[in-house]
Order: sequence, then structure tokens, then C-alpha cells
Amino acid sequence: MATSTEKLTGRMRQAINALLLHPKIGDAARECGVPERTVYGWMKKPHFTAALAAARRRVVDVTVARVQQASGAALSALLRILADPAAASTAKVQAAKAVLEIAIRERPAGIHVPAANSAAEIAKALEAVSRAVARGDLLPPEAQAIASVFKSQLDAVVVADWERRLATLEEHSRAGGGRDDDEEAE
Repeated sequence: MATSTEKLTGRMRQAINALLLHPKIGDAARECGVPERTVYGWMKKPHFTAALAAARRRVVDVTVARVQQASGAALSALLRILADPAAASTAKVQAAKAVLEIAIRERPAGIHVPAANSAAEIAKALEAVSRAVARGDLLPPEAQAIASVFKSQLDAVVVADWERRLATLEEHSRAGGGRDDDEEAE
């Protein structure tokens, strides 16, 4: 059985490549050395349009793969800006906004990005990420990006918890309600 690409001539393949590079059909026709009307004629043939559509899908697939490969580095750069005490506050706000937008927009179905108020919720969300990777619903670089956001949230939860504990101890100490004072009074 012949495939649609087997019916293509060398000039048709050149035209497909040129059409991937040039938005105007006339420019693509000139690049491959055929009249513009010839390319328009080819675009009416199902095997040519199918091959062109397949080539465009491959370009999109390669582009998406390259973006996914770079996403880890991009997220790392954003997280470095967030952690840099010397970074301008506007840069930190923009980096934080970008990280959160990515986390919310790109999370797979079934993965809830919890509010940073419970270590248990964050652990549960990380388990969902692990399950999604195991099922193949999520690629490891995507999982790392989501886990980085969860880690930042967990850090915030831990810091907030310790700040609450310290405030309670300081309040208790100022009120004279320390345990040692009670034991000495006995």
C-alpha cells in the first residue's frame, strides 16, 4: 500500500519544506523554483495537503519538546531570582507570578495545587504528582517543576508554623506563664 509521502515528487517535498519556512506561498514557490500557481495546484491535492499537515505537526512536536526541555532551566532561573536577596522586588514579583501561572496552567488533571497552609495537603499533592509520573501522564521535568512549587509552598508552611510557635512562646513568656515559673512556685 502506498503512503501519501510516496506520491510526492522531489519538488513537492521542497515546496513543503519551503512552506514551513515562509508564510507566503509566493515566497515558498520562489525558494523551490516553481511557479506560485503550481504550489496552489499542489495544495488542492489530498496527498500533498496531508504531507504538509504531517510536516507542520512534526514542527510543532519538535517545538513543544524543545520548550519542555528548556522549562526546567527556565523555572530554575525564576526560582533563583525569587531566592536572591539582592534581586529587585519587581523582578521577584514577576518571577513569582510566572512560576505560579505555570504551575496552575500546566498541572495535569487530578493534581491539585494546594494553598500553602498545610504540609499534609502538600504531601498529598506530591503523591498525586508521583502517581501521574508512574502512569505516564506527566513527564519528569514537568513533575520537577511542580515539585519545586510545592517545595516553596512547604518551606512557607514550615516557616509560618515556626513563626507561630515562636510568637506563642514569646507571648507566653511575657505573660509570665512559663513552665519553670509554675514549678518553682510549688
